Amino acid sequence: MRPTFVMLAVTAAVVGSLLGLGPEPLGAPRAAACESKAPQCRGDDHAPPSDGDLLIRGTLTTVVGVIVVDARSVGGQVDGVATLALGPTGPVREIRPPGDGRDFYCVNIERDGTPGLRANFYIRDVGDGVTTFDQAAVFAEDPELTCSNGTPPASFPDGVAGDITVTR
Repeated sequence: MRPTFVMLAVTAAVVGSLLGLGPEPLGAPRAAACESKAPQCRGDDHAPPSDGDLLIRGTLTTVVGVIVVDARSVGGQVDGVATLALGPTGPVREIRPPGDGRDFYCVNIERDGTPGLRANFYIRDVGDGVTTFDQAAVFAEDPELTCSNGTPPASFPDGVAGDITVTR
């Protein structure tokens, strides 16, 4: 079990660095990462969110793979990218915070390479990234899938490394 954990942790670090999710402080410029994802990124995408805005960012290793999220909602407009290593990857199309009996965030993406095909990333920000870890699940692939009509998982797998942070 130990080699698998080490491999997943290394994979998380590699995928995170490829998407520009290094150890820099929140809001630090990452122009090179944004240039590679244009037009999803704009020059001000990674500034700290203002009141009413939402930033979901980080890398989480789970038993099903490495999840990397860099999503932002500003004034009702969303952008960013989310990926499950060897799974759905693409630009963010919708972010839905907890509410109405939901205790999780939903990030909806349009899958790269298959226009119109969608996937939902369900995230519970419950860990501290040191001794406890967040929970996450990914459900795909339906062209009509949104955070509003998607069926969340009955249970959320615990992460084994990493942290996804939510800033409001």
